[in-house]
Amino acid sequence: YNARVDGTMGAFSYGLSMTGAHTRRDDGDGDGEHPLPVAPQVFGNARAAYDLPGALPTVAIATTFVGSRPADRAFDGGFPTTPYAPAQARVRLTLSDAVPAVPGLSWRLAGEIVTKGESAYVAGPTQSVDPATDNPRAAQLAPVNRAMVLGTLRYDFGGP
Repeated sequence: YNARVDGTMGAFSYGLSMTGAHTRRDDGDGDGEHPLPVAPQVFGNARAAYDLPGALPTVAIATTFVGSRPADRAFDGGFPTTPYAPAQARVRLTLSDAVPAVPGLSWRLAGEIVTKGESAYVAGPTQSVDPATDNPRAAQLAPVNRAMVLGTLRYDFGGP
């Protein structure tokens, strides 16, 4: 299921999209269906931007939400606890504008925060566990950057 709305009101623009999915896999081993590894069942985006008046930049905020999902080795890794990536939101605040003195040149400054620091991929030396192992290790999920600041310059050459 997918829903989307977006629009513009003067200098303000906005958008929202949500996707809900019911994805399952039957691997034929007799233990029934499982959710697809790494695939979220719920996913969404929201964004809003306001072009400030005069020579002031455009300010924008965007977020992405991904629901909890099984890790890539969730059902074939033999881990004592089935590894799931946590639900996660990314929020990015951006300022951007053209450089008036140089036609075609623009700049962007952005900061991003991520609510959870784990991805849906098993990382490290233990990719699977032998069922006969005493005290098997739990899966370690690959880390993601929790905060980031970036700046960019862009030049459009124009042309036909």
